Amino acid sequence: EETYHTAKNYALKAMALDETEIDCILALTHVCFVNEWNFAQSRQLIAKAMYLAPGNANVHGWASMMANVDGDLNTALIEAKLSASLDPLSPMTSYVLGVAYLVNEKYDLAIEEFDKTLAQLPYYQQASIMKARCNLELDKFDEAIDLFNSIPIGPERANIHWGALAIAYAKKGELDKVR
Repeated sequence: EETYHTAKNYALKAMALDETEIDCILALTHVCFVNEWNFAQSRQLIAKAMYLAPGNANVHGWASMMANVDGDLNTALIEAKLSASLDPLSPMTSYVLGVAYLVNEKYDLAIEEFDKTLAQLPYYQQASIMKARCNLELDKFDEAIDLFNSIPIGPERANIHWGALAIAYAKKGELDKVR
């Protein structure tokens, strides 16, 4: 929480110096979207960033994530593919494309993208969680359980994590392992 507050303050100070600086706009977008769930402000920031830098992969990545939240899954997939095409070596564009595939129920393609992300960022928990979720959707319970068990989760996210692990065990029929 304190880290996000600090990031937001620095992004706002930087934007006061230059309101067209894309990295500052995207840093503020991250805080508004991830920490505050302020989707109205996130939309405004993404629109501004898109106007200022229409060829920026990260801008299209955030546009994809916003479209997912809005339920516009086709646009989310288009934006994610565009983001990945603009920066094909970025682990984050692979992650965003994986999320777009996941919400579009293209689980095998999502796993491929999460694997690309994890090849470069092996400790990126969110990519591991999403990959486990895909395996769960594909009824690959052992793979999902192994992934969920390998992810170190802090207390702030434990309920979500253990809930997903419990679902995997329950779907596999191992109710004795459900806590």
